[in-house]
Amino acid sequence: EDGTTDVEGWSYFSDFSADAIQSPKKAKGLTHFVRRRRLFRMKTFEPEQFLPREVYIQCEYADSNEVEALSAKMLEALSIATLLHQKQNVSDKVALSLKAKLIDSLAIGDDVAPVPEAADALASTRLMHLRKDLDSFAQKQQTRMSIIGTTLNCAESQALSTRQCEISAKYFRKEEREAIATLAVKYLDPEFNLHCANEICTAEECEFYVVSCPNDGCTRKLSRKHLPHHDQMECGYKVISCPLGCSDTFPRNRKDVHLADACSYRIVKCPFAKIGCPTEVKAKDLPDHLEQNSSSHLLLTCNRMMEYEN
Repeated sequence: EDGTTDVEGWSYFSDFSADAIQSPKKAKGLTHFVRRRRLFRMKTFEPEQFLPREVYIQCEYADSNEVEALSAKMLEALSIATLLHQKQNVSDKVALSLKAKLIDSLAIGDDVAPVPEAADALASTRLMHLRKDLDSFAQKQQTRMSIIGTTLNCAESQALSTRQCEISAKYFRKEEREAIATLAVKYLDPEFNLHCANEICTAEECEFYVVSCPNDGCTRKLSRKHLPHHDQMECGYKVISCPLGCSDTFPRNRKDVHLADACSYRIVKCPFAKIGCPTEVKAKDLPDHLEQNSSSHLLLTCNRMMEYEN
């Protein structure tokens, strides 16, 4: 596709040297003794490996808050587990082995299914217990060879953040985590409080349908039922009016900056406060205060100068 391969995908090189590898040819010449091509392996997600078809065939969406919380906890658990085994560069063998064990520990589709409407075990409670179980996953996988685990404080270490980025990019992508988390929600929610029972849903009828935040700059995607709360209370890109009543509007994440530095209705101290003026006024009224009290401010200044002389 990039013009460096033949119709079968082969590229040709004179030898295995770095310089030769940097200059692939799409046709074999007399001096080309090496050829190679890149093979791609497609990974497919098979939900029937976890749940019966009548369960997973239902609406593909589930409560985004629960899915995101479980997805984040899976990433954290796997990252900590790999750090306890290998502090520096994690190997494919370790990462993939621990990933498989972590997915198995979720027990999605286990023989003992949750009982609908159990008084002490609603879906949100079951998912909370599942996340708590993931907190101890790393320690359960720790072996005698994992000496580092006795000294590494993963919760406070920069290493954890770095490892999470690595795990998410290479071994356990967000899309895969959220697909597995969605199945877990479906399995633990026979009451249909966190997902719906329809096989086909549209945005108009399904409250769990995933939509994008409409505010410019925000990349958050969430269940439609959570959009009003996100828009009204959480989204940092929501344009709001000044709570003090000035005419300015700004993104919510700029509120503190506006109130501290820009709002004409914020209360400010007189510039002569340090030499005795006790007045506090709105920022817009400060010029009037300075003009109307120039004589008293001059007197305060003179008194302070006399104090220094004495």
